[in-house]
Amino acid sequence: MIGTLPAPGRVAETMSPDAAQTLIAEHARKARALGINVVLAPVVDVRPPGAAGPIGDRAFGDDPAVVQQFGAAYVSGWQEAGILPVLKHFPGHGAATGDTHLGPAVVPAMDLLRQRDLQP
Repeated sequence: MIGTLPAPGRVAETMSPDAAQTLIAEHARKARALGINVVLAPVVDVRPPGAAGPIGDRAFGDDPAVVQQFGAAYVSGWQEAGILPVLKHFPGHGAATGDTHLGPAVVPAMDLLRQRDLQP
């Protein structure tokens, strides 16, 4: 077992991007030792302001710049260990009207997506 990681939202609230990169790099080295060479991470969706939305704490936050910084830190940490990260990003899903695992949902209009969700 390689251990668990704190939720990305918690990481962004309590760590710097450099500390997050170190955290992921240490975790990634353990994963690489088990033969893992690709991960479907990190999530780079943007949470809606002041709400959890369907993404919840899997998002680094509601500020596109913060999501960009921490997303880049995670990518670097995975790559340090020789693992290819695959960014998970569904623009607008963080502010969708519902959880698409449960049914249809509507995302914000394209002009709003350009302002926030497409930034990362």
